Amino acid sequence: MWRIKEAEKISAGSSKIPREHWEFIEEDPRIYLLEELNSRGKARELGNFIYDTMEGLRKALMLEWAYNGVDTADGKYLLDPKASNMLFDLIGISGTPSKCLSEVDALVKDLERTADSVERFKRIIGLVDEAGLRFTVDFGLARGLEYYTGMVFEIDYPGLGAEKQICGGGRYDQLIQEFGGRPTPALGFGYGLDRLVLAAMDSNLKPVVPSNRLFLVPISPDVAGYALKVARMLHQVVNLTFDLKIRGVREGLSYASKKGYRYAAIIGRSEKESGKVTIKDLQSGRQETLPLDGVVDYLVSRDEEN
Repeated sequence: MWRIKEAEKISAGSSKIPREHWEFIEEDPRIYLLEELNSRGKARELGNFIYDTMEGLRKALMLEWAYNGVDTADGKYLLDPKASNMLFDLIGISGTPSKCLSEVDALVKDLERTADSVERFKRIIGLVDEAGLRFTVDFGLARGLEYYTGMVFEIDYPGLGAEKQICGGGRYDQLIQEFGGRPTPALGFGYGLDRLVLAAMDSNLKPVVPSNRLFLVPISPDVAGYALKVARMLHQVVNLTFDLKIRGVREGLSYASKKGYRYAAIIGRSEKESGKVTIKDLQSGRQETLPLDGVVDYLVSRDEEN
């Protein structure tokens, strides 16, 4: 209803919303094709329309809050126009990491309070990029729950059309405290199992159950990106746990032994610079430093020997 009223204001020239945002207020002409698409069995096109409509509604609601105000217990709260325009410029940024980071730098260059947040975001993006993952950045992405306090993410499988999201999550440092617990940094995610199965079937993937357990030990934060890249490769042949606490070699190996891991992968600066991994058999004590492309074959052969 609000979009209809606001569209009337646009026609009358009385809308407070800038012209560049009118596309989120105007009616999507595809709405008149819904019956035809349904009768022709165009399920994917219907799904895409529904997805686009939900995204449009989300942005339209944000426009309402920014330019017409938000009803609160203390009355109507209205964002400063300059802040509103910056917010909408920000959520419009999406694409490759380098493009997005450049645009964000230009947008907030005069805001000193954002410097730490931008630098932290760049470090996270750098780790993901170094791990070899394919991804895009979207500052307009929002999850459906309000407890997130930092970066959020989603994993999509485009072959599922409008139901393409198979995983989503993010950071929520205040959630445990909200339920009466101690202040605790937290990060979580959830998979849609039905969509995951459909994606696997569509990709002709078969489940693999690795037999051995491996504990991956990055010895310092500056090798974490390379360690993530190694982890992505090794998880195909072993049940792998990444040491997020980055305990270091001695504590990491001690922890892995106590927990019953068969192998430990040790990654330090020398391994990163040479493109290698040091694998330690925690049962025999045998340790070898191997080239990255030879680690999988080594683990498979060791498994066959035992």
